[in-house]
Amino acid sequence: YWRYDPDGTYVICFDSVRHSKCPPTPEYTRGDMHGVYTIAPRKRDPTSSSSNTPHECLLTSVVQVNPNGWVPLGPVPLLAHQGYGEAFAVSALLQILDIKDALDHERFILPALGSNGNPAQSAIVRDFGMMPPSPSFTRRMVDGDDGNGHDHSQSDDPFSYDFTYATNEATESKMDFHKQRGIATQPKPLPAHKWAQPDANSFRVRGKTYKTDKIKINAGNSIGRLFAVDVVRVDETMYTGFSTHPTERIQLGLERERQLKSKGLSSDMPPFIFVVNICLPGPPFYHGVFYYAIDDRSTIDGTDGTPSSKLCNQFFFGDSDEFRDSTFKLIPQIVEGNFMVRKAVGSTPAIMGTKLRQEYVKNNRYFEVILDCGSSSVATGVIRLSLGYAKTLVVDMGFLFEGNSETTLPERIFGCVRMKYPEFGTHLRKVEPPPSEQQRNYEERGGKLEMRVGE
Repeated sequence: YWRYDPDGTYVICFDSVRHSKCPPTPEYTRGDMHGVYTIAPRKRDPTSSSSNTPHECLLTSVVQVNPNGWVPLGPVPLLAHQGYGEAFAVSALLQILDIKDALDHERFILPALGSNGNPAQSAIVRDFGMMPPSPSFTRRMVDGDDGNGHDHSQSDDPFSYDFTYATNEATESKMDFHKQRGIATQPKPLPAHKWAQPDANSFRVRGKTYKTDKIKINAGNSIGRLFAVDVVRVDETMYTGFSTHPTERIQLGLERERQLKSKGLSSDMPPFIFVVNICLPGPPFYHGVFYYAIDDRSTIDGTDGTPSSKLCNQFFFGDSDEFRDSTFKLIPQIVEGNFMVRKAVGSTPAIMGTKLRQEYVKNNRYFEVILDCGSSSVATGVIRLSLGYAKTLVVDMGFLFEGNSETTLPERIFGCVRMKYPEFGTHLRKVEPPPSEQQRNYEERGGKLEMRVGE
């Protein structure tokens, strides 16, 4: 997996794998290695011209090795009388020097040595399947356009998270869990110590004049209120979503609301619920489902007159899935965790519909966006890396809709969530697929499920 960041940095992640040309041998134990290369450009000096800027970069390598067994700490004759750790460090350093040598070869005319073209470059391309970025790609990144109409120029404020507020967490919704038995508790959600609603002000979003000055601001309060988190296991990814599942919390909440209303009583069902459903590829397959309550519909139907409300109205109640694909944005941030995972995940805001396949479930009482992480090989690679360290991670995610003009700016965080040291396995609640009739209706509607429930 590799990534090009808006600041000009390349991030290259790699894992050790099995290879037919290097099979395990009975007398040796095969270890595991995970690593990250970062290739960072020089900082821009506004006082000097580009022609005077040295052509150089900073190459950083971080590796984590598990030998899968005991290794000698003292000198070993086989390793030139070095210890295991020392020998590995020397080997890794020599690998870095090999890369430097390959780059230095570009500065000189080399004899062909029986090969057509540059032997060092040919070896890199052959062994790693790497190709330089196309001129059009390089030109787009320098100009600040990612090819999808979204501006990521280097003059942009690169910081999308403010750690000043990272220790703040909302507690009101969790206090409510112990006072009621309703939509937040039925069925049983992920234990409360495994998640929280972080301070939305931690996220930095586009300001009112962002399109001209590229200035980001702290987001302030979120629009939605996080009231439940589900992390569940399934036999296969359920693309019909959870908001329409008859045994999950929204449909149970709507049925309870109908029963209470018939008795003249009120329920805890919010006026509107936004659901973010992240499908993790498998096997094993998991869903991370986050529920946000909207207690005041004017904040999402355009009637309060704010830019965010107008944008929400178009997203939730409009007809264009293309608009939704180009608007739904995620800001990730590893608050606590492994360096390699932090570099792989990054903290750059991403328009998810340009990265993954998204499905939508619409209703006048709820809206669900389904992110199919298995639809992207890059996302699959990052998730695979992250799952290996999941128990050591604290991850914040901010969900919002991108504003691209002064009529839709400043941006606001719709909802955010903090996942604490997530664990995956058979201890998680298992959800069975919905009845076949519902699945068939979903397919007949071309994968866009729209049900009229609880109107």
